[in-house]
Amino acid sequence: GTGGVTAARVDGQPLTEVTSPAEAAFETDLPDGDDEDTVPDYVISGGLDPWYAYDVETHILTPKPRVYVVRTTEDAVFRIAVERYYDQAGGSGHPTLRFAVLPTP
Repeated sequence: GTGGVTAARVDGQPLTEVTSPAEAAFETDLPDGDDEDTVPDYVISGGLDPWYAYDVETHILTPKPRVYVVRTTEDAVFRIAVERYYDQAGGSGHPTLRFAVLPTP
């Protein structure tokens, strides 16, 4: 969006091993692009590459092994990973996130 926050996706690395990605990897949310929906293109939602894998048979969302590195407008940098989407009873919409602050470059 227009707020100035940027984020980068890092796939296949555990949260504890992720450091600041290359500057070119950072993106910002955008208005809807040239795709099949009318939803804005959010970095974390991912458009065609969201934070989750969806099982069409069970209708279950499983977080991808992905970390998002988020840089705020104050240049603070955080790494965030979605651990799960369901609560202990299996109810949806209760995400568990892990995060850590990265040193400011």
